[in-house]
Amino acid sequence: MFGIKSRKTISLLIIDAKCTGCGTCIGKCRRNVISLAEEGGYKWAWAVRPDECTGCGKCQKVCPEDAIHLMKKKIID
Repeated sequence: MFGIKSRKTISLLIIDAKCTGCGTCIGKCRRNVISLAEEGGYKWAWAVRPDECTGCGKCQKVCPEDAIHLMKKKIID
């Protein structure tokens, strides 16, 4: 409207303290945004390519620990 464009920016938040590194989220992400990291026997998920996230929410829905949150905000150009 009136030449103003709006779009949504998606931010993927993975809470390390809640993540058990089960990898369930990785299997649901079609864009390979999430990967597992491991150090000292501890595994956790992290967003390798957060810019590729489309905000579908599949990773968030399957996380048994509620460690993944999608945040959307509307940006007006």
